[in-house]
Amino acid sequence: MQSGDAREVQSYLDERGVNFPVIVDEYGKIAQRFGVSRVPASFIIDPQGMIAFTEVGYTSNWGLRLRLWLADK
Repeated sequence: MQSGDAREVQSYLDERGVNFPVIVDEYGKIAQRFGVSRVPASFIIDPQGMIAFTEVGYTSNWGLRLRLWLADK
């Protein structure tokens, strides 16, 4: 799983109006470290820097917001 180089990723995001932070994993090292074998994959990091939730597959806007809210508790 590789995202491509930073320029390609930014172009893709700009075309689709995506304005949230995205990590560029040009060589797939982050995906390998976290065991990502399918996309989309989302990780919610809590205030202590720990993974609070992992989601593989699509999630709704409300589902993502709920996970973010719970991780902040």
